[in-house]
Amino acid sequence: MVILTVVAAWQAEYAGYAHAVAARGAGVPEASIAALATRKPPPDLPAGQLLAHRFALAVVEDHDVPDALYGEVVATFGEDGTVVLVTLIGQYLATSALLTCFRVPAPN
Repeated sequence: MVILTVVAAWQAEYAGYAHAVAARGAGVPEASIAALATRKPPPDLPAGQLLAHRFALAVVEDHDVPDALYGEVVATFGEDGTVVLVTLIGQYLATSALLTCFRVPAPN
Protein backbone atom coordinates (compact mmCIF):
# COMPACT_ATOMS: atom_id res chain seq x y z
CA MET A 1 0.00 0.00 0.00
CA VAL A 2 2.78 2.43 0.91
CA ILE A 3 4.72 1.85 -2.30
CA LEU A 4 1.62 2.38 -4.44
CA THR A 5 0.88 5.56 -2.49
CA VAL A 6 4.36 6.98 -3.09
CA VAL A 7 4.63 6.08 -6.76
CA ALA A 8 1.14 7.48 -7.45
CA ALA A 9 2.10 10.81 -5.90
CA TRP A 10 5.13 10.97 -8.21
CA GLN A 11 3.22 9.64 -11.21
CA ALA A 12 5.98 7.09 -11.70
CA GLU A 13 4.23 5.05 -14.38
CA TYR A 14 6.55 2.05 -14.49
CA ALA A 15 6.70 1.62 -10.71
CA GLY A 16 2.95 2.06 -10.45
CA TYR A 17 2.41 -0.60 -13.09
CA ALA A 18 4.93 -3.05 -11.59
CA HIS A 19 3.64 -2.73 -8.04
CA ALA A 20 0.00 -2.91 -9.13
CA VAL A 21 0.85 -6.26 -10.76
CA ALA A 22 2.53 -7.41 -7.53
CA ALA A 23 -0.44 -6.20 -5.47
CA ARG A 24 -2.86 -8.14 -7.66
CA GLY A 25 -0.69 -11.22 -7.25
CA ALA A 26 -0.85 -10.77 -3.49
CA GLY A 27 -4.64 -10.64 -3.62
CA VAL A 28 -5.16 -6.90 -3.21
CA PRO A 29 -8.58 -6.03 -4.66
CA GLU A 30 -8.69 -4.02 -7.88
CA ALA A 31 -10.74 -1.29 -6.13
CA SER A 32 -7.92 -0.83 -3.62
CA ILE A 33 -5.28 -0.56 -6.34
CA ALA A 34 -7.42 1.95 -8.24
CA ALA A 35 -7.96 4.06 -5.12
CA LEU A 36 -4.25 4.13 -4.33
CA ALA A 37 -3.49 5.22 -7.90
CA THR A 38 -5.47 8.39 -7.13
CA ARG A 39 -3.88 8.79 -3.67
CA LYS A 40 -7.14 7.94 -1.93
CA PRO A 41 -7.47 5.36 0.84
CA PRO A 42 -8.88 2.07 -0.43
CA PRO A 43 -12.26 0.95 0.86
CA ASP A 44 -12.14 -1.33 3.90
CA LEU A 45 -8.41 -0.80 4.47
CA PRO A 46 -7.28 -2.26 7.82
CA ALA A 47 -6.40 0.39 10.42
CA GLY A 48 -2.63 -0.18 10.33
CA GLN A 49 -2.48 0.01 6.55
CA LEU A 50 -4.64 3.14 6.53
CA LEU A 51 -2.25 4.72 9.03
CA ALA A 52 0.76 3.82 6.85
CA HIS A 53 -1.05 5.29 3.81
CA ARG A 54 -1.78 8.54 5.68
CA PHE A 55 1.83 8.72 6.85
CA ALA A 56 3.19 8.17 3.33
CA LEU A 57 0.86 10.84 1.94
CA ALA A 58 2.06 13.32 4.55
CA VAL A 59 5.67 12.66 3.57
CA VAL A 60 5.16 12.87 -0.20
CA GLU A 61 2.58 15.66 -0.32
CA ASP A 62 3.40 17.84 2.69
CA HIS A 63 7.10 16.93 3.04
CA ASP A 64 6.45 16.73 6.78
CA VAL A 65 4.55 14.60 9.24
CA PRO A 66 2.50 16.21 12.00
CA ASP A 67 3.66 15.25 15.49
CA ALA A 68 0.33 13.58 16.29
CA LEU A 69 0.51 11.38 13.18
CA TYR A 70 4.14 10.50 13.88
CA GLY A 71 3.22 9.54 17.44
CA GLU A 72 0.39 7.36 16.19
CA VAL A 73 2.76 5.59 13.78
CA VAL A 74 5.33 4.95 16.53
CA ALA A 75 2.60 3.73 18.89
CA THR A 76 1.29 1.35 16.22
CA PHE A 77 4.48 0.09 14.56
CA GLY A 78 7.12 0.79 17.22
CA GLU A 79 10.39 2.64 16.67
CA ASP A 80 11.87 -0.09 14.47
CA GLY A 81 8.72 -0.36 12.38
CA THR A 82 8.66 3.41 11.93
CA VAL A 83 12.25 3.36 10.69
CA VAL A 84 11.35 0.61 8.21
CA LEU A 85 8.32 2.60 7.03
CA VAL A 86 10.30 5.83 6.58
CA THR A 87 13.09 3.95 4.79
CA LEU A 88 10.60 2.29 2.43
CA ILE A 89 9.01 5.65 1.65
CA GLY A 90 12.43 7.21 1.06
CA GLN A 91 13.55 4.37 -1.20
CA TYR A 92 10.47 4.73 -3.38
CA LEU A 93 10.68 8.52 -3.40
CA ALA A 94 14.15 8.17 -4.91
CA THR A 95 13.08 5.40 -7.28
CA SER A 96 10.04 7.40 -8.40
CA ALA A 97 12.13 10.52 -8.96
CA LEU A 98 14.55 8.62 -11.19
CA LEU A 99 11.83 6.85 -13.15
CA THR A 100 9.96 10.12 -13.64
CA CYS A 101 13.07 12.09 -14.67
CA PHE A 102 13.98 9.49 -17.26
CA ARG A 103 10.34 9.19 -18.40
CA VAL A 104 10.27 5.41 -17.95
CA PRO A 105 6.81 4.38 -19.18
CA ALA A 106 4.64 1.53 -18.06
CA PRO A 107 4.56 -1.36 -20.53
CA ASN A 108 1.64 -1.22 -22.94
